[in-house]
Amino acid sequence: MRDGSLITLVPVLDAGAYADNDVLFVPTKLESVVVDTKGLAILRSLFLLDTAGQKQDMDLLFFSRDPGDIGAANAALAMSDAEAQFLLGHISLVAADYVDGNANSWITKTVEMLMGTERGSKDIWVAGVVRSGTPTYGVSGLTLKFSWERL
Repeated sequence: MRDGSLITLVPVLDAGAYADNDVLFVPTKLESVVVDTKGLAILRSLFLLDTAGQKQDMDLLFFSRDPGDIGAANAALAMSDAEAQFLLGHISLVAADYVDGNANSWITKTVEMLMGTERGSKDIWVAGVVRSGTPTYGVSGLTLKFSWERL
């Protein structure tokens, strides 16, 4: 069975200035990405709204389960080999991808990334990592929308 879903995430951010390689937001559950507990899904597109207009490079890291403590928000990424075992892949968002709004910016990115969950789960986990500059965001300064095709 194939169908789709659109999942919106407003991750909790730290309001202080970040540094390169800091965790932007800790692993956060995207609920019911797959149809059943042994299913797969393809991430087809993502949309990022940056209400602070920071336009900084970042990576989104996707996990098949909660990897645990990869570092606190606004602290250096500290992912162990054991935590990395649950990594499904990443998507890099770079400054050139952003479109300027009035006081904000956004990215729309088409991707094709096949992902699967841990047995017994329907959820995927996502975290963010800053890869440039020293951006400062409000606590709810980013909105992410993920478009999935469920297999």
